[in-house]
Amino acid sequence: MFVVHRLLISTILLTWIVGLELIKKTPMLWWAVLIGLILQIGLLVWFVNKKKIDRNLFHFLILPVGFAVCSYAFCLFLVNVSVFHVMVVLSAIVLYLLIKQYYIYSFFPLKYQPYSLESLSWYFSLVTYFFLFASAFGSYIVLKFNFQILSVVVVILLALLIYYYFWINKISFNKSKLFISIIVLIALELFTVVSFLPTGYYVNSFIITIALYLTLSLSKLFLVGGITRKKVMHHVIVVCVMLLAVLFTARWD
Repeated sequence: MFVVHRLLISTILLTWIVGLELIKKTPMLWWAVLIGLILQIGLLVWFVNKKKIDRNLFHFLILPVGFAVCSYAFCLFLVNVSVFHVMVVLSAIVLYLLIKQYYIYSFFPLKYQPYSLESLSWYFSLVTYFFLFASAFGSYIVLKFNFQILSVVVVILLALLIYYYFWINKISFNKSKLFISIIVLIALELFTVVSFLPTGYYVNSFIITIALYLTLSLSKLFLVGGITRKKVMHHVIVVCVMLLAVLFTARWD
């Protein structure tokens, strides 16, 4: 039965790759493929949640669906064919690893490594933030989408993803709701300000992702009572070094 379950979870690898390769050749099918992939992800998450429709199902859905939507949109903006193929495969692997981790967490609690889901979710969340803002900037710069409408979409997706981040780290909504609001507001302001920079949307997205890394990390430390001057300085220095490295190597057009 375990082998059958693993094979079932593995189907996301095939359908994701086939689906995105299909829209590369037939772009008009992008909406149908996206809906189909989201439905499959929903069914797989429902299955790994032991076929229960409860609050856990809603929580478990946030990151894989959010990642799927953001990475899907990100791939649509990739012009280089080789990069597109690589990103399609990598995003399929991320979805598979995340759903497999959910499966182990639900079905094999004795095999589950403590905090592995929290760590995996953190790394994948950062990638999702980057894809979200890169896609938003791409939609604004390349497709000329309305900035206000994009901002609303970004706020909704980001609020859900940040809520998930605190939930997966076992921080209640009552404690985190103020932080969620403040962090989303900071990200929205950065989204607005960074859009005026003469840089590409990858650089712009990286700047906001780094800001989210800092604010979320420090917020978590504060809420769990583990914040210290040393940890704050460590995070600030890391963020500053990364920002300087990116800004000095970026093309300013």
